[in-house]
Amino acid sequence: MRTLVIGDIHGKIDSFTGVLDLAKYNYEEDRLICIGDYVDGGAYSYEVVELLIDLNEKSGHKNIYIMGNHDYWFAEVLVYSFEVFKERRQIEEMHWEWYSGGGLKTYDSYIQRSDEEIIRHRELFFKKLQYYHVENNKLWVHAGYDFDMTIQESYKDNPDKLLWDRHLYESAINDHSDSDAQRQFGPYDKIYIGHTPTFLYGDKTPRNRANVINVDQGCKVHGTLTAWVDETDEYFQFFK
Repeated sequence: MRTLVIGDIHGKIDSFTGVLDLAKYNYEEDRLICIGDYVDGGAYSYEVVELLIDLNEKSGHKNIYIMGNHDYWFAEVLVYSFEVFKERRQIEEMHWEWYSGGGLKTYDSYIQRSDEEIIRHRELFFKKLQYYHVENNKLWVHAGYDFDMTIQESYKDNPDKLLWDRHLYESAINDHSDSDAQRQFGPYDKIYIGHTPTFLYGDKTPRNRANVINVDQGCKVHGTLTAWVDETDEYFQFFK
């Protein structure tokens, strides 16, 4: 079994299917751990979520889907404002931060769907997203956490940090040197994150910074999506 760690997809269905093809993903043999932000940005958020649900239902292994900040925003819309979901102006006014931060395209992707289809995604996907995942002393989290604590302690202290934090990645970049192979942030052998596009720091490809691997290469902006193989540290990238 391979574990493919997928970066922020942001409604780009062609990037998602493209990187799975490059990695020769086999749902019977491979497992997915997706780092969050499945919606907002591209025009096909509904199709991305539908494919994720489908792959999970027929996979030979339990896929892990982490919650991103954009997923949290949209989940709030679906949970608290579903009765007025088809009223565009009300949704825009009530959830303006989400709507203006990429949610418009997600809204357009979902507005054409039936209530039953939207509820299905809410119940089978958005309500089941995880804030983090830990196994074999490795951590998967969307943005970051307070690395002076365990992830469990950081989540209890401030769950929003797991969706929004950039301090972990900035610390890994600023404090890591190639000669300092022993530098670690927190108690984990590997920490997988997304949220912060690496091209903002000059990296077009993912790199292992100390024990931090950021698999967000900017799919929301230009369609570049990464699948990192946890067992071998090789990666595949789809370029649009």
